[in-house]
Amino acid sequence: MLLDGTDVAAKILNLQVDGAFRSFDAKCQVLRTVRHRNLVKVISSCSNPEVRALVLKYMPNGSLEYDLEGRVSMKCDIYSYGIMLLEIFTRKRPTDEMFAGELSLRQLVKGSLPNSIAEAVDGNLIRLIEDSENMIAYLLLILEVGLECCAELPEERINIKDVVTKLNKIKLQLVRDGHT
Repeated sequence: MLLDGTDVAAKILNLQVDGAFRSFDAKCQVLRTVRHRNLVKVISSCSNPEVRALVLKYMPNGSLEYDLEGRVSMKCDIYSYGIMLLEIFTRKRPTDEMFAGELSLRQLVKGSLPNSIAEAVDGNLIRLIEDSENMIAYLLLILEVGLECCAELPEERINIKDVVTKLNKIKLQLVRDGHT
């Protein structure tokens, strides 16, 4: 625990293992490019000839790849897919500074539907489709699928077959309406 009360997890590199330096550098590179704030937050690192370590914020059940019991499951992949859908249409990442407090990408989108969609969706996308009411309706349907994918509890998340069915139905409607 840090002086400010933050729980931390430390990953200390065993320098006696062959390839340890390369492994540490690779882990640091991955952690620098992580897109989802729920995966990891690096607080500090230590790299000197005697020791190499990462100090991470301790996040119980913080990973997006695990469910609440810490097991890998299809429901975790569905969650990530839903977040990705929301990212595509909002052009916002879960790691954006606007989500530093209690607000999350999922909450932003959920709170904007159905009447305030322009508050969450990428402004350039809205300008492209604002003259077509049907396109707004399709966008709402896609965002709703994204929200169903990233429901908070794994058992509340839609399954992938239903995701594919819903998205294909939206695609067919778009084609039928001449929006290809």
